[in-house]
Amino acid sequence: PTTAPLEGGRLAFSILVRNPPESRTSRGGQMTSCRYEQCWFVEATDAAGVDTDAGSTTPGFAINPPMPEAKLLDLDYYERLATGRNDRPGRPNELIFSFTLIERPSSVGELV
Repeated sequence: PTTAPLEGGRLAFSILVRNPPESRTSRGGQMTSCRYEQCWFVEATDAAGVDTDAGSTTPGFAINPPMPEAKLLDLDYYERLATGRNDRPGRPNELIFSFTLIERPSSVGELV
């Protein structure tokens, strides 16, 4: 862990997480700090646990049941050319994912 103060500016971090084994909803309009069932709390503290900045709360998200299958499509040579797939190191690549859901989505939208 870093014990020196962080310099001002944009910071980035990552969190290793694992979805819980059971699905969970996160409906809005709840009597929670973020107004949803699931909330994320973010705090900035020093090594002694003293707040160094204002904390924040943001809405969490629903956890759906596990997908029965998710994979990268295995393409032949001509399919790779047609889709722009290039598996060489350091090259731009176009990947095609395939997945199966347990339930049909309740609405249609873009997958980003």
